[in-house]
Amino acid sequence: MSALSPQTGAVHLLPRSLLALILGLVLLPLVASAQGPSEVSVSIDRWGAGGAVRRGEMAALRMVITDLGTRQRELLVRLEFRDSDGDSPQYQAVLAGNPGIEQRVWMYARVPAWARGGDPLTVVVYEAEEDPAAPAEVDPAGRGVRPGRVVARVPIAMPARIAEPYEAFIGVVARQQSPSLSLYGTTASGGGIGEEWAPMAHERVSQVMLTPGEIPDRWFGLLTMGWMVWLDGSPADMSPDAAAALREWVSRGGHLVIVLPTAGQSWVSREGSGFAELLPRARITRREGVAMEPYRPMLTDSATIQLPTSTVLHEFTPLADASVAEAIRVLSGPDGECVVARRLVGTGAVTVIGLDVNHVALRGAGLPQPERFWHRILGMRGLRPSSAELQRLVDVGGATVRQRSSVWVDEDIPTIIARRGRATAGVLLGFMVFVSYWIVAGPLGFALMKRYGVQQHAWLGFFGVGAVFTGIAWGGATFLRPREVSATHLTLVDHVYGQPVQRARSWMSVLLPEYGRALVSVTEPIVGNLPGQSRNTIVPWEARSVDTGLSFTFPDSSSYAVESRQPSQMAVPSRATIKQFQAEWSGGPKWGMPRPVAPEGAAPESARLTPSFIQGAAGARGRDIVVGTLVHELPASLENVVVIFVAGQEALVQPGGTTPGQFMVGNAYAFRLTSPWAPGQPLDLERVTSEGATISVGASEFIRDLLKNQVSAAGYRMAPEAIWDRQVAQALFPMLAPPEFTTGITTQTQELARRGATHGWDLGLWFTQPCVIILGQMGATTRDAPTPVPLSVDGRAIAAQGRTVVRWVYPLPDRPPRQPASITERERD
Repeated sequence: MSALSPQTGAVHLLPRSLLALILGLVLLPLVASAQGPSEVSVSIDRWGAGGAVRRGEMAALRMVITDLGTRQRELLVRLEFRDSDGDSPQYQAVLAGNPGIEQRVWMYARVPAWARGGDPLTVVVYEAEEDPAAPAEVDPAGRGVRPGRVVARVPIAMPARIAEPYEAFIGVVARQQSPSLSLYGTTASGGGIGEEWAPMAHERVSQVMLTPGEIPDRWFGLLTMGWMVWLDGSPADMSPDAAAALREWVSRGGHLVIVLPTAGQSWVSREGSGFAELLPRARITRREGVAMEPYRPMLTDSATIQLPTSTVLHEFTPLADASVAEAIRVLSGPDGECVVARRLVGTGAVTVIGLDVNHVALRGAGLPQPERFWHRILGMRGLRPSSAELQRLVDVGGATVRQRSSVWVDEDIPTIIARRGRATAGVLLGFMVFVSYWIVAGPLGFALMKRYGVQQHAWLGFFGVGAVFTGIAWGGATFLRPREVSATHLTLVDHVYGQPVQRARSWMSVLLPEYGRALVSVTEPIVGNLPGQSRNTIVPWEARSVDTGLSFTFPDSSSYAVESRQPSQMAVPSRATIKQFQAEWSGGPKWGMPRPVAPEGAAPESARLTPSFIQGAAGARGRDIVVGTLVHELPASLENVVVIFVAGQEALVQPGGTTPGQFMVGNAYAFRLTSPWAPGQPLDLERVTSEGATISVGASEFIRDLLKNQVSAAGYRMAPEAIWDRQVAQALFPMLAPPEFTTGITTQTQELARRGATHGWDLGLWFTQPCVIILGQMGATTRDAPTPVPLSVDGRAIAAQGRTVVRWVYPLPDRPPRQPASITERERD
């Protein structure tokens, strides 16, 4: 019988199983007796904002804690996870115990990429002891506390379902789901249509239901959501910290969409929510008894469906002194009345809807239709039919969606931040030393000794050669060993012209050359209501490719504390190797981003970009252009520059037909510069957008080609232009061309775009209003571009080097889409 047979295995395992059982029965009561009964009751009643937790991302966890003791004391609560090195980040928070009183507190932790539903999580509660000299690995926030006696240790299973990295979410503040928004999450089970993606688009977007009182109180607790639509509820019901978190989430690129209530105006009341200063600077006029029939083109494809005949409508009239960014008309009615307005806030926006899209009649009909209405507000693309409509197409017309081939647009992050130089040199040295040693200590050495007749001293020679090569190996390793902290990075940097903040997300491989602990930080003082604190975050990171579990762990794994509610620094174990992080930064402009300059001899106030129109020659169709000149003072030249000019939204079309599957809301043009754009070098946008000094194409065609031929049988194409196209596709993700709808069964595949590490970092919003978008990168070939993220190790600033992708937007004057009845061949404003 084979030694590996099942029977033999069972015989060998039986004594071990019995031993483990006996030890468990003997030691468990002893451990329980030593720990004593829990003095604190601990549970988690909210996993993620609205119940959504995504692997590989920060999650908000609402703890329910009751101190069962009899005296006031501070408690230190820790959530224990595990990172890719096998170490245990312990996300912690300190709160004042209140005997017998149930308390709810939000804590925040990054869910590892390999987490699965039902995985165990340990919550440990300590008595917090005062210790002004507590080291950073114990007290990252520097509050002068350290863990004392354990008063509770509670094993908790993670929720049964944890979202995959490619799943997207839209937060909806309402008492019940929106039928029309639910179409963004449509799936179908027949006709070869996949369950993991939107059948007629790319990314499924599921609703996350929230109430004002359940919004997390830190901005990074909202990272799961790409958008938030507020349909119902008063903003005054948010806690002050939650309201501040929502405002900061918007400033950092979030898009908050507010449907004004038919009664009451809590949003415009300064005492109510503090959001009045974020709303569009416009006069709001309330009208009652308004029929929705005139607004049919923006609500539905159907020409016959019954629309409400008496609703409340809010109109927005921009104030005379409002800037371009403070009051943007997004959608207007047939008489030119603005019914959807927007204000830019930092790198995000607040959009206010005056139509009663929450009307019961519209809800009952599944309206407004995403392709007609929500696409024009959220910046989305692709058909979003209901499951029944999709199945009817399959059953009646024999139509099907072709097979899909996944293209991850953020797949290159691990490759770009990889550290190879010294590691390659070390491997090469080791190989050469081994081969040389084998030759000298083996056949070559023996041949020489035999030639000179001293083979009787072979063992002595063997020992001497071993000593020499040991010295060579030791000296080479010492020479190659790095002595300085260094970091490579991939950073995305966003800036909207005229806004006082920039934002950046950076993935970093940090070389920590010493053994022990290293304090890694992105802390910097901020100006505002939290002096001396930092709203930046840094957390351990691992690539999506390790989502099946720990590929490698160190034998000396240990734990380190991370301040859950302010994770801006941590003292991580250091083993003269590399540790990877993801950092988020937002602050005042650090770099000289592109800016318009006045023509020579003109007044400074003429420094602006202006949309214009040129007539086509000999009866040819004209085109929109941009007039103006840009310069920048970035640390290096921008390479592979892409200029996208969004002239405005495409016109509304008369109901009675079906929205084309390839329809894109933005009337846009794309241009690739043929040479780098150096600092201080003027860029004439009129020449770029009109004279063909660039490679130009309609934006729809440009976007369609981004994912073509990205994947072969050997894997992803790694040519520099292919990597850049994937990064551009990541920036334009919601606008990526949907699959073509065809009839009959086919084996031809189409691309399925996916993202796992860059949710919330796309520019889809900007295709719903006129603007100029510039995309470029620094350090693509030299890997020496800096990052604005303020990385420091043990208090010393580290100048990380790598690749920086710059995404800059210039808002142009608004131009709402035209109504069907007012469209002429080429009518201009």
